[in-house]
Formats: sequence, structure tokens, C-alpha cells
Amino acid sequence: MTRNPDSPTPRQPGTAPDAPTEDQVAAYLTAHPDFLSRRPEVLDFLTLPVRVAGDNVVDLQRAMVDRLKGKMALLRENAQGMIETSRSNQSVQARAHAAALAMVEPPTLPGLIRAITDDLPILLDVDVATIGFEIDNAGAARLFGAGAHRLAPGAVERVLRGEPAVLFDQATDDGSYFGAGAGLVRSAAFARVLLRDSAHPGLLALAARTPNTFQPGQGTEVLRFLADIAAALLSKWLPDPA
Repeated sequence: MTRNPDSPTPRQPGTAPDAPTEDQVAAYLTAHPDFLSRRPEVLDFLTLPVRVAGDNVVDLQRAMVDRLKGKMALLRENAQGMIETSRSNQSVQARAHAAALAMVEPPTLPGLIRAITDDLPILLDVDVATIGFEIDNAGAARLFGAGAHRLAPGAVERVLRGEPAVLFDQATDDGSYFGAGAGLVRSAAFARVLLRDSAHPGLLALAARTPNTFQPGQGTEVLRFLADIAAALLSKWLPDPA
């Protein structure tokens, strides 16, 4: 059969389709005027002409500029967020290190307890800090005599429920955990204090007068770190296990 010379040349199997012509692209865009609105990312690959504005001309350069401005604003926002997060993390670490040093320095047990109750609120930017224990035996009596808070039996697990640390965005206290500072408690954080003989269930407790200071979704690494340091230092002042 003789091929019509005006008909397109048949494409061989396995060969790539012919690219559309300029007229075909123009016809498609004319038939689909919302194409660039639906696919704005295509603007990133276009070489735009010098700006021409008129009643019947779409200002592609303006669309490109607006799109780039949006991208730059998003990048600036993300960068600022990263900077603020980094600064916040550095501030938290600095506070944690200062608090740890404050606990390490005192040469006496009462001095250590005072560092926890007096210095930690200032260094950690909270309003109340206590360290408390449940059992009233010879070792615990020494802790209570030095200023540790006396907790009722079961008080540790009532608040921790098996966790090493917990945070409460909203909290109040009747004195059970924060003693004389209970009236300031509106948000609280607790961490387990494990002494070497495990016979004294204990808590490091922090509280703030502002609700939502602590959030359940926040990390507890710093709080647990300070509780572990307190436990190690306090254990030195307890009688050796029999």
C-alpha cells in the first residue's frame, strides 16, 4: 500500500514520542488557561520574557516573583525556627550544667539539700524545687533532718505511675509534694530519685506558678539527669547497707 506523503511518518515501536511543537503547546495552554495555576512548579523551569503588562497579557514574571517571595519567606521562617530551637537547647543545657554544679559544690548534706531547694529554682527558672523521700528509718531520718521533704507512703508511685519522670501542664498541691511552696504550684515536673540502697523512694519535684510551664510532650532528659546527680550525691550521706 502506498503511503500518503502528507501523512505523518509512522513511529517505530520502542522509539520515544515526538516532542510537541510550539503551536501544540500554545494550543494546549490556550485551551487550558488554568494550567499554571494548577501546576505552578512549572514556572521554576521557564525562561520568562521582559515584563509586559496589559489587559490581555498574563504577567508571568510577576507570578514567578510572587512564587519566589513565598519560597523565601518560608525558608526564612524555617531558618528562624531552627535558630530559636538551637538557642533554646543551648540555654537549657547551660541551665542544667549550672544546676548540676550547684549540687556538686556543697560539702555537707544540709548544703546539698539547700542547693536543691534554694538554687535550683533560680537556675532553672522555676518557682519551687523540693527533694522528698517516703520511708522514715534511720537513713531517711538523716535526710529529713537535713531538710528533705517527707513524703507519705506511696506518694512517689501515685505521681510517677512507673515512669522515671512526668510533666504536668496543670497542677495543684496541698503540701504533699511541695510543702510550704504548695500555693505557688500551677504546673509541675517530677523525677524519680533512686538512692543506692533503693530503700528510700524519692522524688525531685519542680513547680512553676504559670500554667503550661511544663508540657507532657516535652523531653525529660534534663530533669532525669539532675535527679540522677542528686541521687548519687545523696547516697554518699546514707549509712552503708548492712
